[in-house]
Amino acid sequence: MSLLCCWQPSTTISFAATWNYSTGKAFPLPIMQYSFLGMNNAKENENEVFYEYSARDAFRLPAFHKLDLSVNYILKWNDKDVELSLNIYNVYNRFNVFSKYVGYKTDEATGSELQF
Repeated sequence: MSLLCCWQPSTTISFAATWNYSTGKAFPLPIMQYSFLGMNNAKENENEVFYEYSARDAFRLPAFHKLDLSVNYILKWNDKDVELSLNIYNVYNRFNVFSKYVGYKTDEATGSELQF
């Protein structure tokens, strides 16, 4: 959803504000992890990791919204119209999430995997 508000108090200046909103994107997350030793080659001493995911679109990212402002000024320069624009995007500096990464880091002290 987008809301747009424009105001032109004179022929040389105009103001605009745009507010955008959308629900967060739906996505699945891994809910279980299985680890098996050497499924493909028993001689290799490596764990193979398999994930089980949640139902399709079971989780949702936070809602997205932002406010953009703009000012346009028209001036005469050598008998030509020149338009100057000042635009400010995401005025209230909201951190909008577009994706989520699920992974693991290894704890250097214990060697165990930490979810982040």
